[in-house]
Amino acid sequence: MVPAALPCRSDGELLVTLITRHLVRLLKTAPNLQVLDGATLAIQELLRNYSRADGLDELAAQQAAQQAAQGGSRQGQGQSSREVSPANDGVAEGNLLFAALAPEVQVGAAISSH
Repeated sequence: MVPAALPCRSDGELLVTLITRHLVRLLKTAPNLQVLDGATLAIQELLRNYSRADGLDELAAQQAAQQAAQGGSRQGQGQSSREVSPANDGVAEGNLLFAALAPEVQVGAAISSH
């Protein structure tokens, strides 16, 4: 049985939940290309249109603190997801929604928004 979801306290929290729990899962399990394209477009539009939604500044700060706490374990594992690369073309720069996502989700979101 799936536990009941906790209510989101802000628009930012709702957006992060929508991307991480639903759209990323849909990307991983898409049965065909149309579903994959739809999920990709949804992530792309959310990142583009809601990059400064209410509550994202706190979520981005929490994510940055978690990454700083884990900083030593990520060194030497390749390029950071925040660095500009051909895969993300600077998607993270100034986008609080992107910054609020977990690193493993950022990689998928950067690829899907390219």
